Amino acid sequence: MKNMYNKKIIGILVLCLICIGFIFAIPSKIETIQITQDIEKDIKEVVKPITDNTNDKAKISAKSQVGVTSSSSIEAIKPVATLKLDGYVGTVEIGEKTTVLEAMQKAAQNNQITFDGKEYPGLGFFVTRVGSLVSGDGKNLMYYVNDKEASVGVSSYVLSDGDIIEWKLK
Repeated sequence: MKNMYNKKIIGILVLCLICIGFIFAIPSKIETIQITQDIEKDIKEVVKPITDNTNDKAKISAKSQVGVTSSSSIEAIKPVATLKLDGYVGTVEIGEKTTVLEAMQKAAQNNQITFDGKEYPGLGFFVTRVGSLVSGDGKNLMYYVNDKEASVGVSSYVLSDGDIIEWKLK
């Protein structure tokens, strides 16, 4: 009889331990689900203002730059630089050591901008025309990165994600 009570007590203790395990595991899963839902909600709040009042093509472009897919998973966001010249503003994808010249060449290949210039050995590339801005009449093309006049040529300046390159006649 005593042996039977011991088995029942052990059974009840095991059952209690299993129940305690479930009690602690369930809130963990609930928290994970809530965090995932919160992240998806935050992503939708960020993407919605970007995509409001735009056409469908712009919506797709904005979503891909933010790094959101239709399943709301997060992708790696690709670094970009912004080019501003003579009324044009556009972005170009850049790599880890992309120079201003390489970014401009990529934008030109994508038919975003046009530019001309000349390569000077030992000095680098000198831009003479970008868009409708043309050097001449005592004025030269100057470029600025993040509102600061560049101190090196376009062949040497290495861009960082988010840089804004602006061209002006001075």
